[in-house]
Amino acid sequence: MGIPFIQANLQHSRAATGVLEEILSRGKIKVALIQEPWCYKGRIRGLILRGGQIISCTSVNRPRACIYVNGVDAMPLPQLSTMDLAAAVLSFQELNMIRRIVICSSYLPYDAPDPPPNRELEDLVNFCKTKSCDLLVGCDSNSHHCVGEFRCQPHGGIPLGISYDN
Repeated sequence: MGIPFIQANLQHSRAATGVLEEILSRGKIKVALIQEPWCYKGRIRGLILRGGQIISCTSVNRPRACIYVNGVDAMPLPQLSTMDLAAAVLSFQELNMIRRIVICSSYLPYDAPDPPPNRELEDLVNFCKTKSCDLLVGCDSNSHHCVGEFRCQPHGGIPLGISYDN
């Protein structure tokens, strides 16, 4: 049995946050990888669900990435979390063994000077390589790739993802 995930870019919208909260309140989704959460007075707002945990960078006023976890053991990775990246280690039982996987929500700014992946995401990939951990990345990358555009630009594309071997 797997862990049900959802990925959503809420675009700082209170209404979109309400829709996500309704989906999460049903209890079937255990992990939400969120970009551009709704923030008010420096805190992520709108995800008021019992027993859930919001993981984000705590040293910034308006994080642009966070993870919501409910019913799964999650340990935040604050040393790798930034304004644009929230990372955690999920622990769960699979075939009578404890399994761990690193998960992250990554916001990829459309106006960044360098194409994705950004340095934060590359640092997380390198961390996972060093620790021989699997990594699951949730991001909204459409603004960076011609697959998500109406018209493709002739200058070439940006990779859709990062892969590596353990």
